[in-house]
Amino acid sequence: MNKRGVPLRGFISEDKIEEIKRRADIVEIISEFVTLKKAGRNYVGLCPFHQEKTPSFTVSPERKMYYCFGCGEGGNIIHFLMKMKNMTFPETIRSLAKRTGVLLPERNASGADKKELSLREQLLQINEMASQYFSDMLRSSYGKKGRDYLVERGIHDFTIETFRLGYATEGWHALAKFFVSQAIPPELVAKAGLLVEKEGRAPIERFYDLFRGRLIFPIEDEQGRVVAFGGRLVVPGEPKYLNTPETPLYTKGRYLYGLSKAREGVRRFGYALLVEGYFDLLSLWNVGITNCVATLGTALTKEQVELIKRYTEYLTVVFDPDEAGIKALERNLRLFLSSGLKTRVVVLPEGLDPDAFVRKYGREAMVKILREAPSLVDYYVDKVASVGKTLEEKRDAAREAIDFISTLEDPIEKNLFLKKVAERIGLDEGILKREATATTYSLTPRREMQTVMEELPRVELNFILCLLEHPYLIEKGDAEGIIDYLLHPRLKSLAKTVRQRVKEGGTLDNFLDELEEEDLKGQLLRMLIEEKPYRGDEVERYFSDITRQIKRRWYAKKDEELMQYLKLAQAKGDEALCRSLLLEKEKLLREKRMI
Repeated sequence: MNKRGVPLRGFISEDKIEEIKRRADIVEIISEFVTLKKAGRNYVGLCPFHQEKTPSFTVSPERKMYYCFGCGEGGNIIHFLMKMKNMTFPETIRSLAKRTGVLLPERNASGADKKELSLREQLLQINEMASQYFSDMLRSSYGKKGRDYLVERGIHDFTIETFRLGYATEGWHALAKFFVSQAIPPELVAKAGLLVEKEGRAPIERFYDLFRGRLIFPIEDEQGRVVAFGGRLVVPGEPKYLNTPETPLYTKGRYLYGLSKAREGVRRFGYALLVEGYFDLLSLWNVGITNCVATLGTALTKEQVELIKRYTEYLTVVFDPDEAGIKALERNLRLFLSSGLKTRVVVLPEGLDPDAFVRKYGREAMVKILREAPSLVDYYVDKVASVGKTLEEKRDAAREAIDFISTLEDPIEKNLFLKKVAERIGLDEGILKREATATTYSLTPRREMQTVMEELPRVELNFILCLLEHPYLIEKGDAEGIIDYLLHPRLKSLAKTVRQRVKEGGTLDNFLDELEEEDLKGQLLRMLIEEKPYRGDEVERYFSDITRQIKRRWYAKKDEELMQYLKLAQAKGDEALCRSLLLEKEKLLREKRMI
């Protein structure tokens, strides 16, 4: 297993992995997350891994690789899906195998890999069984309270089926007994967060149900797999809402409720709609507004915003208009602004949340409000301008606005923002801009912090790439002893490793996976994604040109060193050493002419 936790051998055969990568259409798959446009042999788009305005994310169908020239992220389709979907290596391979029609043989994983994978698979299966159990309970006589509550809230059958809503009965051990009847140990069910263990009880009573007397909302990942549950009491009590605790499957702040269902709606509407609660989302779905996702009742996180960015660059936010909702919205304004998402903000009238508003006024009224929603900047300007009218209040408002725009990268956007603020609070625009320039937050865009990478000789990197892409050239390189002519110590060491790995049957992808030096990996990926400097039938001629350049660089370096030694010998008056060095210099010159 390499440092990234990717088991590359002894789990799924290398041949099968290579077959999957060959069959997978990297452009088609990445296009599900990134809008790509043809650019020569490659495709380009906005990078999903960092904020940018000019496309630097490149996909090569020929190489079956991607690389971002802005942030340095790169790799093959397996790496892409692992990062985008937060999946393990085995999960990604199985998903791609299913998509490409590759049949996977029985696995032979290591004990640790098998144990980790087995636990995740078992917990996913347990969650699926629990989801079906809760759904059956809702339909049964035990679920009447749950059904009555859904009728009261106006949730349609189609929405109930779409989101697989369920019901947990009031009993303390109903779910526990169900899993015992299925021969699944309660200790394992507890690891899924569905049972709670209480010490000191008899074995039969030691585990009790987490969810009791609650309407159940299965929480799915992007692939539609149940990773957790939310539950709402259908009678008065506290806590009103309860979610699964963190488990090996579920980490708070990494999921959005309804995302797996909303992707098609987001594409159709052209933007994502972010709400707070389960019922806000369900009521919107009731009336055909299907591009919405919800925050699962927790503070919005950067990870959740990044999830939205995978599917759209446009976002409309509708938070509850109560004090808590407004505070949550204002707390997240900077997050939205820095994300690069083109964000609009809706505060519904009459203190209504989306659920209550759409039930009272209907779909058309909601669509109208969404269509007329102000931009995030306009919303913030209105908020700042309404703070007060005194000179001191205006000054404080201006400084707050200057601080707020520190997260904006585009200097034009910053200037337009300051212009609006100046107009709304009645300050001279020039004064406001001078004040902004004088603060810590300059109007010039802040540049991304980039790791300073050592400049490596490109010709030596090209030599290494040739060995990786065309293994038969190793014999030619060995015959000429080219590796000994490499000047850069890191690349000489790398070339020796490549030679050994290729002779052992390793592939380019294997080698990149195992390469722990990120700057080297980044530069190799960057060069791989660029257009090849030769046609398919010119490989050997290109390789010969490279080896000649490498030798010439080596001889030039040796000649330079000899000249330095010669100057020192002359300065010391050492005639014998001077003659010896001159002879060596003549020998080098003769050898150089032979190249």
